[in-house]
Amino acid sequence: QENDLETVSAIAQGTTTYYLTLSDENACIKTDSIQISIKSACELPNAITPNNDGFNDSWQIPIANINPNVNVLIFNRWGQQVYKQNGYSNTNAWAGKNQDGQDLPHGTYYYLIETNDGNPPLKGDVSILR
Repeated sequence: QENDLETVSAIAQGTTTYYLTLSDENACIKTDSIQISIKSACELPNAITPNNDGFNDSWQIPIANINPNVNVLIFNRWGQQVYKQNGYSNTNAWAGKNQDGQDLPHGTYYYLIETNDGNPPLKGDVSILR
């Protein structure tokens, strides 16, 4: 007997159990399940070292390779926005500078990434190490 395969996609966070129920022409039913654990949908680097040595000089975020429509906002510890790029690109990634192109001091900064795909924004921190 030839099987017809159907692809099903879903957006899941954390641990989710999926159930599949099949029936044949004789009304025989078979149900099975699989549990999938998602540790993190997007691992983001938490530090950059913008010293022009060719290693970690800018903030390369994997989601920008998948979704070029993301908006990245960077805030200082007082909540002031210091950087924003709509349509973030890893070829022109944040390199520890403010919106005017001036070097920001070393320290911890906070990011908000708007994915613009219906998912909630990503939030966290990234450090500049000089």
